[in-house]
Amino acid sequence: MTSLSGKAKRHLVAAVVLLAVAAFGIVGASFAFGADKAVPNASPDYTKLLLETTTSVRDSGVLDKVVIPDFEKRYPGITVSYVAVGSGAALAAAAAGNCDAVIVHSPDAEKTLLASGGLTMRLPFAYNYFIIVGPKGDPAHVSQTKSAVAAFKAIAAYGKKLVKVHSKRVLFISRGDNSGTNAKELQLWAAAGVTINPASLPSWYQETGSGMAATLQVANQKNAYTLTDVATWLNVKSTLPSLFVRLTARKDLLNQYSIDLCNQAQHNSVNSTGAELLAEWLVSAGGQKALAAYHIKGRQVYYPNSYKISVTNLPPAPAPGAAP
Repeated sequence: MTSLSGKAKRHLVAAVVLLAVAAFGIVGASFAFGADKAVPNASPDYTKLLLETTTSVRDSGVLDKVVIPDFEKRYPGITVSYVAVGSGAALAAAAAGNCDAVIVHSPDAEKTLLASGGLTMRLPFAYNYFIIVGPKGDPAHVSQTKSAVAAFKAIAAYGKKLVKVHSKRVLFISRGDNSGTNAKELQLWAAAGVTINPASLPSWYQETGSGMAATLQVANQKNAYTLTDVATWLNVKSTLPSLFVRLTARKDLLNQYSIDLCNQAQHNSVNSTGAELLAEWLVSAGGQKALAAYHIKGRQVYYPNSYKISVTNLPPAPAPGAAP
């Protein structure tokens, strides 16, 4: 710990609080998990913090303009760097101990890795909404639907009709890259009763295997629908003349962002202290205020909700009459 600045040391109490929270099971994981599985490797460099983050967080600009500057000002002894990938790739890096923390938006995958011990803590800190964008004229009438599931049903129904007339016309563009956005899309198809089999994709459906900005460009070229995070859309929509927002702010389009901490007990080189300090900042009153104040082209992008930690991560209440 001697590598940390004096100022950072004074704030280690925040990390201690987070450790205590995890130890009592409030976030459903123990920092001691896997301690007997640790293998010899490099010791942590407490002066450096490496994040793996979803591309939407990078593309929004919030990391470079808000999170990193504010955090490094608070803890000048720690330098933050990051790698932006899809949520699936970020979580794989976390499981392998190749980073110290991840900021992603793939709740089911995060909870699975947390339960396995690959993560020690998951802290929701902000949300926004995915949006469905599509071509002029809205041929599938997505704008008239009341939910994302209904919108996906409408797209699939129109796609099946389209096949009979324009067999080569593409109606929906998917990232197909195991990102958080891709995971959300596949959940919506499943909820809509539509089977998307990677081995035999519908002719009206196309995967790009690329990030969000590139996928939006393909959708623009094909006059097709796609699901996107709002931050990327706001940053690149001026280059997408053929696309328009067709559906947003529905309950089933909720897009939750969390910070997940990697397991130092399994990977000795993980800077768990720095990760805990960043998590503390993100869920603190100051961090939440800074996130809320961040806008893209006059529009708020993130809606802080760290208050949900206390109600979403508590263990089940004991049965009546059960011993405490």
